Amino acid sequence: MIYAPHAVYLMKNLWSESNYKIGFSNRPSRRRVEVDDQYNVDPKLLGVCWLPTQRDARHAELQWHRYFSDYRSADHAGREWFALTQSQVDAFLKWCSHSPEVDVLRDDLFMGRLSRSQISKLTRKLFKYIPRKNRYDSVDVWRLHDLNNDNYSKP
Repeated sequence: MIYAPHAVYLMKNLWSESNYKIGFSNRPSRRRVEVDDQYNVDPKLLGVCWLPTQRDARHAELQWHRYFSDYRSADHAGREWFALTQSQVDAFLKWCSHSPEVDVLRDDLFMGRLSRSQISKLTRKLFKYIPRKNRYDSVDVWRLHDLNNDNYSKP
């Protein structure tokens, strides 16, 4: 496996009230310029979380996209733009606070100061802090229907 730090980032479109982009890149500041050109917006980089590999960053990005899937922005095409509240932004930024600094991570990876198990532990820790959607395994549909109609009775 190739260890090359990649970041999952959160950018805000400063021309809108609540449009945010979640993506990943090995150079988030350069990506900000690309987003400006690509979407014709005024993006501000708000938060960055560094992970040891591109695969890990892509997977973390996907987890955030799933978590915010109900909040996709109507203002931008694509799957990476979301209309988020401040508390949702704060949740992402809190996750970023668990990230190592990129220079430290890069040095530790390239100098061999982290074993594979330490890298794996770091990655698992970062994934643990990504919130998950609450989903029901099964729904008792007839009870929901009866409750909604005020006709609840046990069989």
